[in-house]
Amino acid sequence: MNQGRRRVSYKGVAICLAHRPSEVRVFLAAAGLENAEDVDLADTDLVEWRGPGPGEWEPSV
Repeated sequence: MNQGRRRVSYKGVAICLAHRPSEVRVFLAAAGLENAEDVDLADTDLVEWRGPGPGEWEPSV
């Protein structure tokens, strides 16, 4: 069960659990990714989603 959270990793290191897409961008910026606020979370060349894609943030049961 993901409880509405997504694990975020940057360069192979888990850095946080995000509850919404905006948090993913904030955590990536804090980890050093330049222009993280402009990242297209649907770009599969840059972002790998395990399970549902970036539009699914509801808790699973």
